[in-house]
Amino acid sequence: MCGIAGCYNTRHAPNITQLGLHQLQHRGQEWVGMISSDGNHFFPERAPLRREGLVMHVLTPEVMRTMTGHMAIGHLRYSTQGASELNNAQPHEAQTDAGPVFFCSNGDIVNCGELRSLLRADGFTFYSDNDGEVIVKLIAYCYQHGERSWIAAIRRAKVMLNGSYSGVLMIRDRMFLIRDHLENRPFSYTVAKDGAVFFASETSALDIMTADYEGFNGHEYEPREVPGNVIIELAEGKVLEHPTIQGSPRRAHCVFEPIYFSRPDSTVFGIQAKLFRRKLGEALVREAHPEGDIVSPVPDSSVEASLAVSRVTGIPLEHILYRHHYTGRTFIAPSQKLRDYGVKLKFNPDRRAIPGKRIVLVDDSIVRGTTMRKLIGMLKRYRPAQITLLITCPLIMHACYYGIDMKGGLIAAALQGDVEAIKTKIGLDPHDRLYFLSLDGLKSCLDNPSDWCMACLDGLYPTDVSGFQAHA
Repeated sequence: MCGIAGCYNTRHAPNITQLGLHQLQHRGQEWVGMISSDGNHFFPERAPLRREGLVMHVLTPEVMRTMTGHMAIGHLRYSTQGASELNNAQPHEAQTDAGPVFFCSNGDIVNCGELRSLLRADGFTFYSDNDGEVIVKLIAYCYQHGERSWIAAIRRAKVMLNGSYSGVLMIRDRMFLIRDHLENRPFSYTVAKDGAVFFASETSALDIMTADYEGFNGHEYEPREVPGNVIIELAEGKVLEHPTIQGSPRRAHCVFEPIYFSRPDSTVFGIQAKLFRRKLGEALVREAHPEGDIVSPVPDSSVEASLAVSRVTGIPLEHILYRHHYTGRTFIAPSQKLRDYGVKLKFNPDRRAIPGKRIVLVDDSIVRGTTMRKLIGMLKRYRPAQITLLITCPLIMHACYYGIDMKGGLIAAALQGDVEAIKTKIGLDPHDRLYFLSLDGLKSCLDNPSDWCMACLDGLYPTDVSGFQAHA
């Protein structure tokens, strides 16, 4: 999982892109990358800016003064393929007869190893273990081998790619927005009245990128999803759409995006994350019938669900866990040791609100179980009468091959979906309760469940993953 932001045909493109990246920091906290162009030259001139750290620490005023141009792309990295190191940071680059091309992507390619071997045999050199480099060099390969048209090259590359990707390709004077035909990862854009284009992984980034922009003439912007069956070309001040396959693509939107990853104020795949999370809370109440003295969320991604649980049950909402907002998201830390340490820094229980209370604790998911085990241990120190733990995501039983770091260490899979065993493993006592929303309960919250990828829950992958090779 990563974050992408950028813009085209507007002044101060790097600065606007910086704002978008800042709004997407929750999608990747390891590396920041950016490159811009004025139509003739790239900035920085020698290579894309790629540095370790958070947006606020990397894209400083001093750095931004070196960036200029009317088009820019930026990237935030969260490691799923390849280690957390400079060579795996984006944008990635490929050389062609037409000059350098740069690419930022979000997602994972299942047949990455096969394509890497093909390209190496043709003389391409790889400097990373990241699938984004494979994609940009595959497009360059298709361009060099007879296509001589960027649209034709991208069309050919899309046929060869198996997996999930939302990305933007930049050449000197134009950009191309592309997405896999499953539309697995969110990717939105909007066009201003003056022809400026803004794009990002989530609409929360577009909110700030377009705020007070004069090109909308005082009107609210209208976000659009980048279609999986179209290449969007941004060139000569125009937005051009080039079809890639006939008919509407089969969709397989990642259901974990609105459950956990996306910001609550974002609209992803046409649904607002916060309203969806409230539906999950309501569905969980119908199934679990929780009882208690207080309802409390594990902040921040379960706040909306806990509001719904409190409203439907009539149990008062009271925050007993407080989050330190200057720490990152523990789930996307690149190692287990950092995840464990991050939990200690991130949460602090309200020791006065816990003793003797029957607590209904709401969280979005249990993936590895390490965060929850430590949270339960923190709460147990203050002697609650009982903990009822409600999880709005069904049991995660299968690996994700499409861009979320869930290929191993899954507690539900290891314990064969035994809820009582999971309950013991995370430190709950026999008199405590643990409920996961059922798969049917999750589907009841979606208008078109068949449009969603739930492979991590049901094992039904939308593409062939038999040849997947992990590069982590």
